[in-house]
Amino acid sequence: MKKITFFTAFVLVLALCVGGIVSASETTVFKLSLTATDDLVAQGEQVTLTLLIKDITSEYGLLSCDLPLRFNPEEFKYISSTPVYPECWGKEADDLTNKREENLSNGLLKLSMLYEGDFTKDESTQIKESGVMGFKVVFEALKDTGVNFWVKHESITPISAAVAVPTVIEGSPSYRISSVYGNGVELKYVPETPSEEPSEEPSEEPSEDSSTESSEESSETSEEPQLPEELKGDADGDGEVTPIDASKVLQYDAGIILLSNPLAADVNNDGEVDPLDASLILKFDAGIIKGF
Repeated sequence: MKKITFFTAFVLVLALCVGGIVSASETTVFKLSLTATDDLVAQGEQVTLTLLIKDITSEYGLLSCDLPLRFNPEEFKYISSTPVYPECWGKEADDLTNKREENLSNGLLKLSMLYEGDFTKDESTQIKESGVMGFKVVFEALKDTGVNFWVKHESITPISAAVAVPTVIEGSPSYRISSVYGNGVELKYVPETPSEEPSEEPSEEPSEDSSTESSEESSETSEEPQLPEELKGDADGDGEVTPIDASKVLQYDAGIILLSNPLAADVNNDGEVDPLDASLILKFDAGIIKGF
């Protein structure tokens, strides 16, 4: 098993490297989202970027990804990256980012991860359609500047991934590793949800009738506790809504972990914490939806 696993990992790494010399005109089979919460930062401040693969249309599932994140090294210094692994990879996932930072001085960070297990025994480890994988990356500003990062598909540094294509070798079913490609992406700014709006509503109706109505409503809602809107989706209770919260929701749905506050994870308020909630959390983090 270890030999098969090592060989699988070796082939995937080779596919990532070979992908760098393939023409950038290849058909793209996945899209990316790149978001930041700030558009301006002061010297010494940190900014967190979220880069996620989504909308996978490949016939064969992804087993790795190689995402070239570009930045201005005179304006930003790389601090750290946190991979957002597909849930189905489990302990077989490997983050190659820290092994491939040799181009940081030139403003290029290669964000890479791969599946190290034996994918031939479990096709569910091949990421398809609604699967999610990517990174959260932290940079520090070297001066007061605008937040400007980008991911561009080029022949030398493609936005690529590896897939396992079923084939037959000497009469026996097998797989061959092939490279697929993704679209370039522009940075989008997703500011934090303001908390001023809920406080304005009661001030518009200062009458006695409204106050009695609100007291009646509060007594009714006390039977079913409600979370403030800004806390919805914060499954891990760290005060932020991120892809990590979506990961926690999926682990909870699979019975792997328990959540201290499942109410926060039920973002669509249907009384269940399931993959649909995880999907909505990812859409919120990517700026596709504005709230829950």
